[in-house]
This record gives sequence, structure tokens and C-alpha cells, in this order.
Amino acid sequence: QQVVNAVPDPEENKEPVIANTSAQEDAGKEKITYQQAAMESARKNIHQMLLVENSKFKTGVLGGISNLHMTLSNNSRFPMDQVEIEIKYYGPEQKLVKTQTLLFNDLAPGEQKTLEAPRTSRGVTIDYTITRIQSKVLGLAQNRF
Repeated sequence: QQVVNAVPDPEENKEPVIANTSAQEDAGKEKITYQQAAMESARKNIHQMLLVENSKFKTGVLGGISNLHMTLSNNSRFPMDQVEIEIKYYGPEQKLVKTQTLLFNDLAPGEQKTLEAPRTSRGVTIDYTITRIQSKVLGLAQNRF
């Protein structure tokens, strides 16, 4: 009789295992849902999470801009594969005289990168905007903000 009592009942072991498995599955579903919600929010608000700033630059006597640096900050929690910035150069009468494109590649979450814009022989002021954002993680290939 003692040997028979030492053998555990197979039914006793099944219930806790099943309960643990379903609890683990539920926890996994919550994590996926939270991450999906975070990614969806980032997708919708990505243009607010990317900050572009220009440095002070030199303007020639007859126009022309040199020593211009553009800094892009990725304030999101997701990597950006490529971000395109369009710089517009304006003459003294506020007429568009030139357009340049800068490409920032592989920007990690929280990272900041600075690129030097090519010098121009025309223009006295600038304006700039993010024109394209690509992020495989977020499933983004957005144009024109």
C-alpha cells in the first residue's frame, strides 16, 4: 500500500500546469497589446517626436550661406532608418533660390545626429521641414508633413 500512495496522481499535476500556461498566455497578450498601442501612438505622432534645429550660419556679403549644420533628435522610443529634411534657401526679397535635401540614416531612440548642409552661393535665410520618415520597426514610409 505504501508504494501505491507514493505514486502521484496524474490528474493532480495537470491542473496547475494548465492554469500556469493560460496565465502566461494572458500576460503575453497584454505585453503585445501594450507594445502595439505604443507603436501606433508613435506612428501617429512621429513628426512631434523628431526635432530639427539649425546652427548659426554665415551669410556672404552678396548672399550665400555657409557653415550651416542641421541637428536631428529622435525623441521617440523607436529607431528611424532614414529621415529626410528639405532645406529651402531664400534671397533678400524672400524668393526661393535653392532647395537642398539632407538624409539622416540609422537614428537610434534618443539619439541626436548633426549633418553639415552644403554651402550655397545664393540665399540669406532658410526654412526647413521633415519631408520623409522611414522606420521598419514602426512600419513607416511617410512623406510630406
